[in-house]
Amino acid sequence: MKLGSIGILLGGAGVGSLAALNESNPDQAADSTVSSPTASGSENLDQSGTTSHDESSSQQGQTGDGADALFQVSELRAPSEVEIGTEYTVEVVVTNTGGSDGTYNSAVTADPHQGTDRTIPVELSIPAGETRTQTLTETIQTLSTTSYEIDQQQTAVTGKRRTEPVGTPVTSRDVRITVDNLSEEGETYQGYESENGKFIVGEITAQNVSDESEMQYLPAYLNFNLFDPQRNNQYEPVSLGIEFDNYETANVRSGVRRSGPIVFDVPQSIELNDLVVFYHKEIPEIIIEWEIS
Repeated sequence: MKLGSIGILLGGAGVGSLAALNESNPDQAADSTVSSPTASGSENLDQSGTTSHDESSSQQGQTGDGADALFQVSELRAPSEVEIGTEYTVEVVVTNTGGSDGTYNSAVTADPHQGTDRTIPVELSIPAGETRTQTLTETIQTLSTTSYEIDQQQTAVTGKRRTEPVGTPVTSRDVRITVDNLSEEGETYQGYESENGKFIVGEITAQNVSDESEMQYLPAYLNFNLFDPQRNNQYEPVSLGIEFDNYETANVRSGVRRSGPIVFDVPQSIELNDLVVFYHKEIPEIIIEWEIS
């Protein structure tokens, strides 16, 4: 039987990597709090969270008539839904409503459904009376929702399903995973007899594709299962003593790629095209599904 197409679903909680295109203030990205918007030398945020005027340095943000630069975040824009594994942009729109040119400094807080909040710096030089936009980019990795907030403006982005041709790799958490080449092997496979009726065999490929030389944990073959479309029955992979021949769960460096077989023992009545390959990792929660048709 020939394999048709595969659909891919990623779900669960987590967040992808968010990066500002303007990286003029990288130290601020590690800050756990959002800084207040300020004109250069014109405003400060006191410990109570309110904005106070600093007379000693306000001249740097004034014109000849004594008008300060004043900033307002008018919009925080992002799509409400984004297909898993694709990039999207978060746009911060700021207007200088004051009478002097100045620089707006603040940060966007990214709050994933589960995981660690992150702050992304925003720095915009804005002439008096004009509007500027800073664009942030992110690749969504799961079906969960990530909320964004800056200066009381809020938006949220949720991952949604997508379908891909058979064998299309899916990247999540800097690991590129592919399940491919599924086929029915009959009642025996490499000398082993099926207990349920027949074997279905595929191939797992996983690679650390992170840009930096950091270690990433490859998924275990036991994290992959077969389901029928209604999720009424689940079939776990069987080892047959072959799972570590070419594929081994481990922490690997960037660029390292592992491939190996995955074998399922299913009833004779099960048709290959009726099954879904399901990968699940609990921490952080990641779900990938390949729908076979």
